[in-house]
Amino acid sequence: MQLAAGHADRFRAALGPTTHLLRDLIDDAAAAGVVDVDDSRVATALVQQTVMYSWFGNRLLANPDRRVDAEATWTFCRRALGA
Repeated sequence: MQLAAGHADRFRAALGPTTHLLRDLIDDAAAAGVVDVDDSRVATALVQQTVMYSWFGNRLLANPDRRVDAEATWTFCRRALGA
């Protein structure tokens, strides 16, 4: 998170390939009728932000029982995409 705050250009460059891959996957899934999104750019940003914040938020919780696991995060994202 410090990289994002202090070096936004480097952070964007580091995430760029992952962002493009995720957008391509969402575009392909939408074209195949597997997901229902109005704007793949917005859907990509929301999925990426949800996953990243979930990961970051889990690092702040002292009680491991309160953490949201990866499976729950991806299930939420799939449902949000209409899959």
